Amino acid sequence: MKKFFFLLALTIHIHSVSAQCSVIDSNKINALTDKVSKQHLDNAKIKIIQDYLNTDCIKSSQLITLLKFLNFEEDKITIIKKGYSKLEDPQNISEIYKLLEFESSKKEIQSFIQGLK
Repeated sequence: MKKFFFLLALTIHIHSVSAQCSVIDSNKINALTDKVSKQHLDNAKIKIIQDYLNTDCIKSSQLITLLKFLNFEEDKITIIKKGYSKLEDPQNISEIYKLLEFESSKKEIQSFIQGLK
């Protein structure tokens, strides 16, 4: 029964996200990764990524690509939290967890997601 409600909530989330924004296309994600890669400071990278996430949805694989440009775990957590509500495929969050080095970071994201439900 718990699994049913999780899947129902996930389905509702996916439909509400798709109504709010469109997924970044390959040209736009390539331009975004190029722009992020030219930045030396994580703060600048975070700002660019957050600006895109304010208006566009993203696939987990695209978010993973962007997270790999960040050097610090805390910065990755910030972007994951910002990007979660914009994920086209939140069921793939486990792939994003793999980028996190610390178990405490994974638990922080899990708690954040549970708080959204």
